[in-house]
Amino acid sequence: MITVLTRRHLRCFFRDRMAVLFSIMGALILLGLYVLFLGKLQIDGLMVDLPDSARDDVEGFVFNWVFSGILITSAITVPQAALGVLVEDRTRGGIKDFLVAPVSRTTLTVSYIFAAVIVAMTILIFEIVVGSIGLAILGHFSMSIARVLELVVALLLLTLVFSAIAAFLITLVKSQGGMSALSSLVGTLAGFLSAAYIPPIALPEAVTNVLNFLPFTPAGMLIRQIVVAPLLDAISLPPEAFDIFQFGYGLKLEMFGEPVSTWVAVGIVAAWGAVFGLIAASKMKSVVR
Repeated sequence: MITVLTRRHLRCFFRDRMAVLFSIMGALILLGLYVLFLGKLQIDGLMVDLPDSARDDVEGFVFNWVFSGILITSAITVPQAALGVLVEDRTRGGIKDFLVAPVSRTTLTVSYIFAAVIVAMTILIFEIVVGSIGLAILGHFSMSIARVLELVVALLLLTLVFSAIAAFLITLVKSQGGMSALSSLVGTLAGFLSAAYIPPIALPEAVTNVLNFLPFTPAGMLIRQIVVAPLLDAISLPPEAFDIFQFGYGLKLEMFGEPVSTWVAVGIVAAWGAVFGLIAASKMKSVVR
């Protein structure tokens, strides 16, 4: 029964082209900003203290940094957009039709979550393929097959976590208007909270410290470690500048004056997902009625 319901939710989502478009709006905004002007500003700013011979390596670093930002913002925004099917069913009374059938509230709730995860991973894999082709055309694609698989696994973790957070947010929405407002808010904030629009080096230290405790920035670190870190090694930098690049562009985080390891970042992200998942599980049963 869960499989049947999940397929139904997937059809409802992908049938609505505007829903699909708005689910990746944050990623499109990020891409547009960097294609139009921020990309050149970033590259020129990094080249100030570097020789002209390093420009190609710097461009590769920035392009891959933007690519990782697109993946991160999509991992945040797409699950929330996919759960819009639940809001639509709730406002139109579709949930009552399901509950007339021999379907438990738990089964119905799980089907919406599964659909959101599948939608997010489908779009993210599509973005990986398109982004990889674009980077290869520009001559800046450097990920091996093993790293691509590692990237998919990391994105699956983020999708599960942000689906849990989105499920909680959806319980606060009771109308299509509220869903539209929530989509706009999440789409706008996703890039800022994950340091995809603006690198941490451009933010006040107090703001950076707060963001590091939220799930968004550690999630960004996990993706950038896979996508961007190898490109940084290609740039000839003195040790102090190397650290500035790593921490300033979100490849590494710092808490209480100590660097955050990859597994600590995974723990932070997973903990937020577990907390919101438990809250959402209890609240969604009252929503699906």
